[in-house]
Amino acid sequence: MCHLSFWVKLILGKLWDFDSIWKSRNAWVFQQKWWDPKSTLDKALDNFSEFLEVCSRGLLSQVSSSLAPVPVRWSKPHQGKFKLNVDAAFCESLKVAGGGLVLRDDVGRPIKVVSLFLEFISDVEVAEAMVVREGLYLLSLWGYQDVEVESDCLNVSNFSPSNCRSAILVEDIRCLLGSNLGFSLGWAPRSCNRIAHLLSKWALSTKCNDFLWPVWLVWLLSALEADLSVVGASVGEIIVWTESIHLIC
Repeated sequence: MCHLSFWVKLILGKLWDFDSIWKSRNAWVFQQKWWDPKSTLDKALDNFSEFLEVCSRGLLSQVSSSLAPVPVRWSKPHQGKFKLNVDAAFCESLKVAGGGLVLRDDVGRPIKVVSLFLEFISDVEVAEAMVVREGLYLLSLWGYQDVEVESDCLNVSNFSPSNCRSAILVEDIRCLLGSNLGFSLGWAPRSCNRIAHLLSKWALSTKCNDFLWPVWLVWLLSALEADLSVVGASVGEIIVWTESIHLIC
């Protein structure tokens, strides 16, 4: 992209113009914002000129190379810590949601697996925030410390809710994180949050609100195996370990 031919520049420039005109047209139709065709074209040309300048300096490749790679698989927490992955699935027509919570140690062994069924939920962000809050509450109830909590909801993880109800829940989350128990909240892509996502879907479809571990579900084992391969463990080892200590939820 750093050495664009004349025809490529011409085509990109026209596409840039059409995009700017279309956005201005939409603002006029849907938001009643008046627009001047000449000003719109001038702005489009200025923006495209800046784009060409960035390309000519090779800045795009510098930016892309400086970006940290996004993880694609679950990763174990730091040594001596635990990780809680949470997720929510939302049914808009029924205003209900399912929640999934998976607590694992620094080897990747599952400690707690919880499914939640939530009713009277207004939107998916509220569901995500409620599951995060419930997860933090359960951690404090169980007496855990130094836990990394991961959610694939960016608005909740970044403390930037988009509506009033989720904002109230996010404030509750802030209070729980500030309880000096070593809890932290971060964002993880869906690919790193697979088991919690599957659990939330399962909880939504079955209306299950329960502690599942060590209740073994076939689909849960297969999902665990994919994650455990990253940390060099196997499902068989986890089963033996779980049965040997007689986990009681």
